[in-house]
Amino acid sequence: IKWLCKGWRKRGMADPMVSERGRGVERGDKEHGTSKDILKQFRKDVEVMGISVKAQNVGKALRLFDGYLLAGRQIRSVVNDGDDKGRKLLLLSTKYSGNDDKDIHNELQNKLKELNEPYTLKPYTYEMTAKQLSIHEILEELLPNGLKPITSYEKIGHIAHVNLREEHLPYKHLIGEVFLQKSGGQLRTIVNKTSSIANQFRTFPLEVIAGEENYVTRVREAGCIFELDFSKVYWNSRLQSEHCRLVELFGADEVVWDMMAGIGPFAVPAARKGCRVYANDLNPISFKYLCKNMDINKTKMQCYNQDAREFVQSLAVAERETRGKESRNVEPPSRIVMNLPASSVDFLDALPGLFEEPLPMVHCYYFSKDEDPKAALQKIVTTKLGCSVDHPSCELEIREVRDVSPRKRMYCISFRLPREAAFGVWASLGGKRGRSGGESSPTIPSSKR
Repeated sequence: IKWLCKGWRKRGMADPMVSERGRGVERGDKEHGTSKDILKQFRKDVEVMGISVKAQNVGKALRLFDGYLLAGRQIRSVVNDGDDKGRKLLLLSTKYSGNDDKDIHNELQNKLKELNEPYTLKPYTYEMTAKQLSIHEILEELLPNGLKPITSYEKIGHIAHVNLREEHLPYKHLIGEVFLQKSGGQLRTIVNKTSSIANQFRTFPLEVIAGEENYVTRVREAGCIFELDFSKVYWNSRLQSEHCRLVELFGADEVVWDMMAGIGPFAVPAARKGCRVYANDLNPISFKYLCKNMDINKTKMQCYNQDAREFVQSLAVAERETRGKESRNVEPPSRIVMNLPASSVDFLDALPGLFEEPLPMVHCYYFSKDEDPKAALQKIVTTKLGCSVDHPSCELEIREVRDVSPRKRMYCISFRLPREAAFGVWASLGGKRGRSGGESSPTIPSSKR
C-alpha cells in the first residue's frame, strides 16, 4: 500500500506516510476505519509485464491480445513506453506477473508471431486507486496478512448487511468504511448481525459499523416498492428469485391466503397481478409495513395481524358461513403460502377439515439439515396432515431454494391438499361441517382493505 503524499508538506499538513513514531500506517491498523477519506488516499502498486510495440501497430496488437491484457474498471491497458514517443506498452494481465520472458514467450508465441514486428517485454509498475479495485481486493491489502476478507453482503436499499466472523470484529469499522466509501453514495448505513435469529418475528440484533443509524429503507422487487425497518422486520434480498418464481405460478383470478406474509414479498406482487389476497403476519411492525406497502403499490388486499393458526381457521369459518350468499367477506383459497421456514410445517395440522372442492395448493417452506431432506420433509408433512401427499392428485413438488449454511438448506414443498386431509373433523373449530350458522364460531379478524 502506498499513501499519496504530494502537496501535504506544502500545505503544512502532517505527512500521512509518517506517524509520531516515524512509521506509516501499517496493514491491519484498527484505526483505519476512523478515516472518512481512506479510499481517496488508497494506492496499490501492481507489478505487470508489458509488450513494447510501435505506436502505429497498437490497434493491431490490441486485437491480437484481446483477453490477455490488464483489464478492469478505469484501467488503461496501453501506456507510454517511457520517453520513446514512437512506442507503446501493452500491459499484460496480472496472470503473467512474475513470469520470466521465456515463459511469457512460450504461452503467447503465436500471438507474438502474428505481430510481425520486433518487440520487447518490459516490467511495469501500475499504480491503482480504489476506483480500480474491488472491495475484496482493497480489504485484502488493508486487513492483516492471513485474515480473509468477507466475500459477500446483502444490499437492502441504502443498507449493506454483512456477517462478520469473530476474527473480523477488531477491524469492523475499517471494513464498514470501505463498503461505505466504495459504494459511491449508494450505501449510507453498514450493519453487522451480532447474533442469529432468536425470536418469533425472525429479526436479529444489529450494530452500525459505518454510516448513519437509519434502518428504514425502501427496496424494489418484482416491479413493486417495499418499505421496511430492517431492524424490526424480516427481509432477505437473496430470496428475490424465489418470490418471483412462486408468484409467477399464481393465476390472476386466484385467491391467495398468505399465513406468514411478512411485509408482503409474495402478497403485494400477487395482489398487483390481480389475485385476491388475504395476508397475515404476527409481528405488528410487519403488519404495519404490509399495509403500507399495499398502499404504496396501489393494490387491494385484506391484511391481518394474528397468529397463523388463528388466521387460517377463522378465515375458513368466515368463508363457510358466507358460502352461497351474494355478499361474501372471504373467498376460499386457490393457494396457501406458508413462508416461515423455521416452523411452517408445525402449522400444517391447522389445515385438515377446513376446505371443500376445489382444494387449494399449499406452498410450505422448510429448513433441513437431514441427509435425505426431501424424504424427511415428506414424512413430516404426512404426519401433520394425517395422510400422504405422495399421490398424482396432490401434484407434489419439492424444490431446493438455497443454501443457508454448509449443512442447512431451505426447501419449498408444494402440494394440493389431499381429500383425506380436506374432509376432516369440522366440529373441532366450534362448528359443524356444512353448517352456515347457529353455533358460535371463532372471531373473524379485523382487516384493512
